[in-house]
Amino acid sequence: MNDGSTVSTVTSYTRYTLIASVALVCSCLNFYHVSTMFENDRHFSHLSTLEREMTFRTEMGFYYSYYKRIVNAPSFISGLHHIMNDNKTEYPSTINTLQRFNLYPEVILGAAFRGFVHFAKLIGIKTKECWQVDRGDDLPTVWSCEGLGDASYFYINGVWVFAGITAALIFIYGCYLSRSIFGGIIAISSFFFNHGECTRVQWTPPLRESFGYPLILAQILSVSWCLRQTAPHWKHLCCIAFTTSASLVTWQFSQFVFLTQLLSLTVLWIQNSAPRPNITVVFLGNLIGLQNAIVLLFANEMLLTSLYSCSVVVLLGFIVFLPHFSSRPQSEWMKLRNTVMHVAMVCIGTFLLRFCVSALLGSKDDAHIFNLLRSKFTSFRDFHTMLYTCAAEFDFLSLSTIYRLSSTLLLPIVYAAIGSVALYAAGFGDMTNQGEVCQKRVAASLSIKKQRESRHLKELLKNETASPRKVDAAVQYNILQLMAFIIMAATIMRLKLFMSPHLCIIASLVASKKYMFFVKGKLMHLALLAALLSGMSFAGLRNLKEQRSIIGEYSNPALEDLINWIQKETPREEAAFAGPMPIMASILLTTQRPVINHPHYEYANLRERTKTVYRAFGRGTVAELYRSLVDLKVTYFVLQDHWCFGEPRPGCSMLDVWDTDEPHRKDLNPLCSVLFEGNSSPLQRVFSNEIYVVLRVPSRYVEVKLPPRQYRQ
Repeated sequence: MNDGSTVSTVTSYTRYTLIASVALVCSCLNFYHVSTMFENDRHFSHLSTLEREMTFRTEMGFYYSYYKRIVNAPSFISGLHHIMNDNKTEYPSTINTLQRFNLYPEVILGAAFRGFVHFAKLIGIKTKECWQVDRGDDLPTVWSCEGLGDASYFYINGVWVFAGITAALIFIYGCYLSRSIFGGIIAISSFFFNHGECTRVQWTPPLRESFGYPLILAQILSVSWCLRQTAPHWKHLCCIAFTTSASLVTWQFSQFVFLTQLLSLTVLWIQNSAPRPNITVVFLGNLIGLQNAIVLLFANEMLLTSLYSCSVVVLLGFIVFLPHFSSRPQSEWMKLRNTVMHVAMVCIGTFLLRFCVSALLGSKDDAHIFNLLRSKFTSFRDFHTMLYTCAAEFDFLSLSTIYRLSSTLLLPIVYAAIGSVALYAAGFGDMTNQGEVCQKRVAASLSIKKQRESRHLKELLKNETASPRKVDAAVQYNILQLMAFIIMAATIMRLKLFMSPHLCIIASLVASKKYMFFVKGKLMHLALLAALLSGMSFAGLRNLKEQRSIIGEYSNPALEDLINWIQKETPREEAAFAGPMPIMASILLTTQRPVINHPHYEYANLRERTKTVYRAFGRGTVAELYRSLVDLKVTYFVLQDHWCFGEPRPGCSMLDVWDTDEPHRKDLNPLCSVLFEGNSSPLQRVFSNEIYVVLRVPSRYVEVKLPPRQYRQ
């Protein structure tokens, strides 16, 4: 027995070592893949520091600006104090940006960069190389530096590390769910073959999803690990709590993913598909993680009043005070009715608690989310929802995405995997595997008992064989979680970054011996997996080749001209800028000038600020706009040509947005063209090039007599 136990232990260690080694290889491959695609697209290594910052547009530049502040501060503590008492992001208000904007990745990377540079200086290691780059086209030469000693290089390499962790987790997840290393190979192969549908980190490194998604994936894996235990321990609780906290403080959208997780687990609990102790540990881990996140985010109101935080409290209350909340009805109809009734009770309790908490705190920060969902399925439209729905990434899931996922056989494989799980649950696995055993038992009984007793025995065996078999809770949970991700992606295309990787993970079940019961023999199963990989690679390798063939070089002389003018001609602390959100992010990052509005659109006050600023792109008079800008304490207003004259999707120009929100002003003249090309008095034109115009807002409140409204002929 000791020899057998030793052999078993050695085999387990060998298997774990092999899985860890392959996961490390997958991590390195994805690190290399995304980093080289990013370099090929922008020629990042030969850009100046200013050009590199300019490539981080809209939200990317917004988040990166806080990393820059921490890196450039006299000390890490002073940098941290600066972003926690910041009056540049929403001038003239002073806000705690660490509370508002999920900036812990920038804080950690900023601290790591400062520590790395200090350590390298101590031991005399050269951390970067610099050279001059002749840009041609009458542009001045610039210095460009490459290496981890450059702040931007250190930052994006931190992002690539998280991308590598994502690939490693997908492989490990596939191995764990299927209980086979071949399941991990199927999962990671699907991920690479559908890379463009699974992630966009290679094009948008600083976005929250680049840091948040690997942590969410780790949290879901921790929950699956807990659900498979016969007796969950404190280590499962700690793992769930830690990954939940890390996800919530990294990405504000994490709460919605965890809300779908709680709903999926509630269904399993009510259906008695998962043990109550395991469900309790998962819910408790979510609660502890939520509490930690609330502390780390300084009582973030959007998190406090979220449906997720309220649902955690309600569900734990049901588990503690109603231990018999789940029951075991006999008929399928009773089981379905029981599930619907109990889910409805949970939803009602959650919404009631959220209403009370929101009323108590007076928070309306997440109202735009419900309005966005409302606009998806009704004719409701307003200014804020149209800013979202007019962006392609907030549209419904496109048929082209379904086609691309099908061309690599990912969707057919997932259908087959879920179908095999359903057949197994229905008892077909028993009927296939035990048929011969049943026949032998019946034959043996005939030699002992009478013919009438044999008929009774056959009937009993038939009933026993056809009874449903148990699908483990982790597999059931992951299938339900996939269904939730599919609904999310179908509603908002941007959320396919959750759906597509989870499709890859569920595809790993085709390597499960348990659920692929109808495949006879290990050799036949391996042959089937090899055939599937071969079929996937036909379109998958073509997708990879197309990704890697994207070659470009970043250059934006007009924006560079604007930024250089701002740095030379405007005061550093007193000049406050307003304008389109993407441009404000670039100005905040590159010039460190205060801005009035910015791209982080999650808070009610900021949304109203932006709406006031965007009146420049609607209808009215310059005098009306001037009064609004003075009230906001704007000193410079920036215009970009395509915001005035661009032709986006039908019905999505800024005039269309304003005409929908304020139909009573449709007959007024457009304002933006006047500001960009005509007489903008009392606003003063102080800068212009072929794309940008800067208007100065006089600091003193000028008394302007509003002329009669001008109507179009």
